[in-house]
Amino acid sequence: MFNAHDPFSTEILHPVAARTATGNGVGIDIRDYIGKGKVLFDCAAGTGTTPTLDVVIQHSADNVTFVPVPGAAFAQVTTVARQQQIGLDLDAANRFVRIAFVVAGTSPGFTFSVQLVGWRQL
Repeated sequence: MFNAHDPFSTEILHPVAARTATGNGVGIDIRDYIGKGKVLFDCAAGTGTTPTLDVVIQHSADNVTFVPVPGAAFAQVTTVARQQQIGLDLDAANRFVRIAFVVAGTSPGFTFSVQLVGWRQL
């Protein structure tokens, strides 16, 4: 049953979408989140010749200059679908988080999504 007062919340770091080129997600403000969170990554098998997809979590104090969160990189995806998760210390991360992804190969394509799940202070 849905409880509007439940502090458990999900933020979309990358909606389900097909990507054929390298890019970044949008910065999400996590200042109201506390404790440990999880970042969930769901990716279909890559298409093209020798496709690769690398996804990392980045953080920023100002939502302008982003740097990788230490230890927050997903295992590379190639021609096999993968679901992965990474724990994220929301108290230690800077105020904004996003993903950065690198798509490589010959005519590569990947459909994937990334979500942050955590506890939001009320």
